[in-house]
Amino acid sequence: MSTQRFMTVGVFATVLLGGAAAPALAETPSALYVNPSASGCSDTGPGTSAEQPFCSPQVAADQAQPGQTVRLYPASYATGLKLSRSGTADSPIRFEAYPTPNKTFLPGSLQIDAGVHNLALTDLGFYTASIQGASDIAFDRGRLSGLGTDIPLSIGGDSHHIRVTRTRIVTPAVKVSSVAVSAPAHDVVLSTNTVYGGQVTDTVTVAGAQNVVVTSNTIRQGTRHALSVSGAAIGTVIENNVLINPSSATQAGAKLAVAADSTAQTTALFNAFSTGVGQPYTWGGTDYQTAAQFQAATGQGRSDVLGAFDGSNGGLAALPELVDSADASAPGELDTDVLGNARVDHPGVANTGGSIHDRGAFESIDRLSSNHDIYALTDSGAGIGLRFMWSANWYGLTVTSRVNWGDGSPETTKAAQATPYPTGDLDQQHVYQHPGSYTITSTVTDGVVTNTRTQATETLGNAYTALTPTRIMDTRESGDRLCDIRNLHVVGQAGVPAGATEVVLNVTATDSTGPGFLTVGSIGYPGQVGEWSNVNYATGQTVANLVTAPLAADGTVQIYARSGCPHVVVDIAGYYAKTSAAGYTPVTPTRLVDTREGTGTGGKVAKLGPGQTLQLKITGQAGIPTTGVTAAALNLTVTGPTGPGFISAYPAGGAHPGVSNLNYVSGQTVANAAIVQVSADGTIELRNTSASTTDFVVDVSGYYTATGGLYFVPRWPTRIVDTRADMVVNGDTNNHSPLLPFGTYRAPVRIDPAHAVPVMNVTVTNTRSTGFLTAFPEGSRPNASNLNWTPGLNVPAMTQVGRGADGTVSFYNGSNGSTDLVVDVFGYFV
Repeated sequence: MSTQRFMTVGVFATVLLGGAAAPALAETPSALYVNPSASGCSDTGPGTSAEQPFCSPQVAADQAQPGQTVRLYPASYATGLKLSRSGTADSPIRFEAYPTPNKTFLPGSLQIDAGVHNLALTDLGFYTASIQGASDIAFDRGRLSGLGTDIPLSIGGDSHHIRVTRTRIVTPAVKVSSVAVSAPAHDVVLSTNTVYGGQVTDTVTVAGAQNVVVTSNTIRQGTRHALSVSGAAIGTVIENNVLINPSSATQAGAKLAVAADSTAQTTALFNAFSTGVGQPYTWGGTDYQTAAQFQAATGQGRSDVLGAFDGSNGGLAALPELVDSADASAPGELDTDVLGNARVDHPGVANTGGSIHDRGAFESIDRLSSNHDIYALTDSGAGIGLRFMWSANWYGLTVTSRVNWGDGSPETTKAAQATPYPTGDLDQQHVYQHPGSYTITSTVTDGVVTNTRTQATETLGNAYTALTPTRIMDTRESGDRLCDIRNLHVVGQAGVPAGATEVVLNVTATDSTGPGFLTVGSIGYPGQVGEWSNVNYATGQTVANLVTAPLAADGTVQIYARSGCPHVVVDIAGYYAKTSAAGYTPVTPTRLVDTREGTGTGGKVAKLGPGQTLQLKITGQAGIPTTGVTAAALNLTVTGPTGPGFISAYPAGGAHPGVSNLNYVSGQTVANAAIVQVSADGTIELRNTSASTTDFVVDVSGYYTATGGLYFVPRWPTRIVDTRADMVVNGDTNNHSPLLPFGTYRAPVRIDPAHAVPVMNVTVTNTRSTGFLTAFPEGSRPNASNLNWTPGLNVPAMTQVGRGADGTVSFYNGSNGSTDLVVDVFGYFV
């Protein structure tokens, strides 16, 4: 091997390409611009500005002077480029895509005339490139697509000091070769290119040329050879290349073939060969199947490796022998790979080549990547799920994934050993102590690269905060009856904060001019007025019902009077929000008070007298804990009153809040649901605010506690039951049978998950005799009721009771006449 020849190549590399150790080129004195897409382009102008560029690259090339840079915008070009002008050693003419980091493709051939010298082309693509008799030419970061009949890259004539680097070369058709370097060309460097031969005979050929360096290329074998050296070639250096199998397994030539007339001054070492098709070597006419045989017979092949890899970037990364094993001092070796990646040290691989350079055109980069998908759990109102996926291409490292749930709880971790093409996943579910907004951080690391993703998320459910009952609307004070739609601003009143999602209201219609019903909803649902009902009333009647209503983004609730023009009174009982407030726990409906039987009154059978207050201990009975309870879900019933009046329910120990939960007239039996805040000792007060006496019944169906429970999830109100004729519910027209006297109807409530507790508005209509309705999950009917009626009235009531194992809710008709039933679902607890 000639030392002087390698010195020549090394000096040329430093001057012309500017590697890591190279001095910077002289600053370009001026530039010419080419952009046929620009409105101001002209081939008669100077082309010295981006605003008035040349239209044709050929015109710019024909005018370029030493030291100038021809900048080609990515655009639709018509032809290739023929270069006939030269630069100087100190002031080469440059051609480059602009602005960086673009690539500009010219659909034709690049031709560099004989005698042309000192040119540098960067980030440009052509069908083919022909360099015949030119010198000091650098072609970097390019692309040759191989279309047409010519060889993609041909270097011949008296060409010398030619460098083709970091270029992708493909050959889609049958040709003799992809790259041909032919005598009398000399001092040529092919470094860090990908050359995919397809149906060529020999992918890269060196025929008689002198001092050709083929370093760190990835070359796919043609129908015969990947790299062929012949024609008495002198001073050929072949280092750090990866020679991979052909696209067709029927091809069986040697990957590296050096003819007998070229072996004497050819150096081949640190190369890698994929196995399985053909032999790796033919040297001087002799085939060698292993690197050991080749080294022993020829003295060549030092540090060569053979292995099963396909040559793609991922495939190379999966073979440790190719990583950190190249000869960094090889002639033409670059500090970056074909993609522009800097050389990096793989901590899991020994530097067997004495460097951190990888073999072939690709540097194995730690491309650890990760992604996560956060979702609210449907079976927990305070739960979040995370699907966390990662992939790695650096083998031998332990990949650890971690999830920080943002609530101070221990992180969820998982570790996995990275093998070729490794992937991992972490599908984890986490239930918070309370619903709310949380920031989840997922991290994956292999000890070298760490990827972190942070995302804010919200749980599905909302927690309840009970308030002291407060009146926030009474149209009687202004005399302005409600005859259409009115938006009631709730946020900011009675302690309802910004961020509240739903409110619990006691809505009363009174003194209506005609029959009708109220719909209570929100423009946040989404700007629609639903067909459900919350309060049904007859002319002049006073009717109350508990409503859980969503808040619009502006903090309002929409109330719509469907005929009748009633006065409307609204009292607020509490609100839901994504906060650390209370969750709901249902219990089997249980009677706590019945003054007719002395239940809850210490055995005393007596009506509640005028202005009398009854204290009721909620905690410690019916499955309700003794501490931690903030509110109770009750059903209040008056029966046999001797005059008109109303009942108020509120925490014990406080002043009467001036609100009503239940209104009645003389002799009426009427019920309404109430969610009542309890005092610190778990007690509420029930006050008869009339001048008459009445019997009083209290049933409990659940309680709220800050230590857990279920959380409320709103939904667009959905009608699930309507027994009236000609009504279609969920596409079903076959269940139109009224509730029979003293019969039980089991209604399917389709909500996932199975343990979800529905929040329903239940209405009886077409009532034919006095009676009551009891809603319960399953089994024996409890001694409780949800609503009471007299013949001909439409009576609503809100309920939030559990479902049976089959997902149904049972409704008992406690009368000797049939009645129709309408059930709307407004949300559920989960």
